[in-house]
Amino acid sequence: MRSGAIHYAPISAFIGIWVLVLVLSVTNNYNFKVPNAETVFILLSGISSLFLGYILVAAFIWEDKRHSNNSFYTTPKSLYLNDKLLTFTVLFESILMFLGSYMAMRQIIAMIGSSNIYFTDPLLVRNKVIEIQLHPLGSVPFEYRLGNYFINIGFACTILGGVLFTSESRLKWFGLIPLLSTSFASFVFIKRFTLVSGLVFWGLSFFYVMFYYPKRYTRKLIMRAILVLFTAIGLLSWFTYFIYHARTFYIQNISRMFWRSIYAYIIGGVSSLDIFITKGFALSWGASLFRDIVKWLARFHLMDALSVRPVHEKFVTIAPGLQINTYTFIRTMLEDYGYVGMLVISFLWGGISRWMTEIYENRFSLIRLSFLVLITFSLIMSFYSFYFRGLTTITLWVIVIIVIDKSIGSKMYQLKTS
Repeated sequence: MRSGAIHYAPISAFIGIWVLVLVLSVTNNYNFKVPNAETVFILLSGISSLFLGYILVAAFIWEDKRHSNNSFYTTPKSLYLNDKLLTFTVLFESILMFLGSYMAMRQIIAMIGSSNIYFTDPLLVRNKVIEIQLHPLGSVPFEYRLGNYFINIGFACTILGGVLFTSESRLKWFGLIPLLSTSFASFVFIKRFTLVSGLVFWGLSFFYVMFYYPKRYTRKLIMRAILVLFTAIGLLSWFTYFIYHARTFYIQNISRMFWRSIYAYIIGGVSSLDIFITKGFALSWGASLFRDIVKWLARFHLMDALSVRPVHEKFVTIAPGLQINTYTFIRTMLEDYGYVGMLVISFLWGGISRWMTEIYENRFSLIRLSFLVLITFSLIMSFYSFYFRGLTTITLWVIVIIVIDKSIGSKMYQLKTS
């Protein structure tokens, strides 16, 4: 295993995305609301705290390695896959995700009352999905809930698909099927974030597994990854255009609005965070971060149903005719525990991120790979929101990965000395 670059991958992704956000915020081509000095200070403090946590843990690990005689750090390791078993697992998980998406689609069509609604008025579909999410304790058809659970359980296929695509056998092409199942789920809910998360999870899995292959082979993998990358960008661009066309069918200049929406997706959270901070807020003491736990407690009448936060935050206007409901990773921490709490959580988040790269380097497993992918994705999407707010979804697919790894992991992959 070649460990050098892997240690810097998560923090590089985090710094890279925030450099992009800050540069685009300075140019501000679409005249979004300009954040005030207080918001900028809070934002930079959170970013710096996370970076500091990452660097300090890296320093402790380096010092420990310097005095360690552990041969694992110096002995090259290579990964060997059981392609047939891995392919079977990928197909099973992908089919489960397709089935869950189909079940949810059936119920959405039934609730709206039109079989061709996805093609005649996809905006109505999206509004219906949001309506359900805004009332998490409301009456929802059992098939719709079950379909969502199947999707979350099957979402593990994105990790497994990325691993399979690193194989040298012809079966590697089955590793692309999770991208199709994720695309279908994204279409069913008219939800871009589902597609984004599926593509990034798959890509990160592929990227991190490469470090367990000899250098001569990774050159082939990189060329293969570039091909998939361009395809994924095209798919994501088309789907974004489709969503925005559905929401703005009455506007003639769709192209300009499309690019403005991309711009807003990346930097709009800074403007909405400024609005949130300026208006003031009361501390919720975990109700936002642990929303899913509060929801389940309320279902069993252990907490007041009114204390359950909706999945989506309130929309705010950041420019004439443009509203968004994303607030960067800062809002959840700030709203729950205030400024000091935000700094502490950010620091711990950064430190855990560096620690995850270390345990992945020490020994490959699907569990360790999944946690590293998860933590890296959370850092990448920090400009959008705090990903760990969705605890139920994360818990479900992590449990699936743990079950797969503990039951058949030893038959699915082996780590050998190069």
